[in-house]
Amino acid sequence: GNVLLTAHAPDEIWLTNPDPDALKIQVGILAKLISASQEWGFECLVIHTCGGQKLLSGREGEQGKALDCALRQLAPLCEKCGVSLLPESAVPGCFSSDFPRLLEIVRNIASPRIGVCIDANHINLAHDLNSSIREAGGLIGEIHANDNNLVREQHLLPYDGKIDWPGAALALTDTGYQGPIIMEPDHFNRDLFADLLTASAACANRLREELLAARGK
Repeated sequence: GNVLLTAHAPDEIWLTNPDPDALKIQVGILAKLISASQEWGFECLVIHTCGGQKLLSGREGEQGKALDCALRQLAPLCEKCGVSLLPESAVPGCFSSDFPRLLEIVRNIASPRIGVCIDANHINLAHDLNSSIREAGGLIGEIHANDNNLVREQHLLPYDGKIDWPGAALALTDTGYQGPIIMEPDHFNRDLFADLLTASAACANRLREELLAARGK
């Protein structure tokens, strides 16, 4: 089948930095990464907009304007290079953990190359995963199929935690999503599988069957 290459920007890039001079530097770094992504054939570039920084209490409006400004500057380059820039849903305590707020900013950019990445293991700690998928709809450019036990970030393989994957498959089907689904495990069930690759393949096949079943309804 077809191969689609995706990349992830370094965590240090901080697109919600309210300092204009510092933000300008971050945008410049990311512009180089977008151009490099085109050169290497990557079609998607996922980014953590918070750069490992916590939400700046009382400065949410400034942080939102910073992200809006950064994405507006980068959108023409993304369109020229054919690379989708995808801010990722974050864990609670970061600017991008407020998914409706992130969606509003991305929608206002109105660029076919600016979308969102939904990490199931991040977003479900602050919002309902399936509702968020439906709310994002056509803005979704990538899904990170990571699981947790609904309490904290864990990056389990799908079905090793408590996320409703059949429900997520149905939600993705309802949006018509056809993009990449990535797993980023740092744990797998050693009682069932001898190695991570075997475990990942089994989970991928199971999730594929969930999607096929959802599409058949």
